[in-house]
Amino acid sequence: AHGHHPAVQGLYMYGGVGCGKTMLMDLFVKSAPKEFGVVRTHFHDFMLGVHAKLRQYKGEEDPLLRVADQISRGTKVLALDEFFVTDVADAMILNRLFSRLWDRGLVLVATSNRHPDKLYEGGLQRNLFLPFIHRLKRECKSHDMASTTDYRRLAQHQRGLYFVTPSRDEELYEEFVEAAHGAVVQLATIEVMMGRQMEVPQAAGKVCMFSFSDLCARPVAAADYIAITQHYHTVAVS
Repeated sequence: AHGHHPAVQGLYMYGGVGCGKTMLMDLFVKSAPKEFGVVRTHFHDFMLGVHAKLRQYKGEEDPLLRVADQISRGTKVLALDEFFVTDVADAMILNRLFSRLWDRGLVLVATSNRHPDKLYEGGLQRNLFLPFIHRLKRECKSHDMASTTDYRRLAQHQRGLYFVTPSRDEELYEEFVEAAHGAVVQLATIEVMMGRQMEVPQAAGKVCMFSFSDLCARPVAAADYIAITQHYHTVAVS
């Protein structure tokens, strides 16, 4: 059966930043009938959830298949945004995980910056990852967005969101306080997946502020960034 195309092929959209991949996925998710059973998530969120479930089933026979079966029971169509594999731990389980999901009839709709053949390029033990790419190309139609325009850059703001003047730090802090709508600015600690915590230097309600080095010069991972977006709708970076 694996040599034939599935009854319903999924879709793998790839292209540069700002070409509209995520917008198209969101339009699909919003307009899909309820019976499609669409679950939309970010690739890193999805994989963090998989690893958390693997620990939950630790010690049981073939926990990965149990995780896949649990996912397939609640999901008919999986919409995965930003499919980008860098972690060897993810790369080593993707083929068995998705093979089981596809065998259970799951349909994948995904966005990525990379052509399927370029996924996990240069990664450790990539030869073990190649069967996943072959199956992905069979299960999903690959569509190149082929756009050189970053449409996000066309959006216009009434006020600058990127401050470059000599008083940029003051202007940024003023914008940050305004977005806080009177909430007290204070040090905060947020929960991160895998039982970790992250310190937020300045937080007020649903907005927070970091220095560039706080976010980019320390060992901060995808799980930390995801936790920030789950707790705050606006992030200021000085």
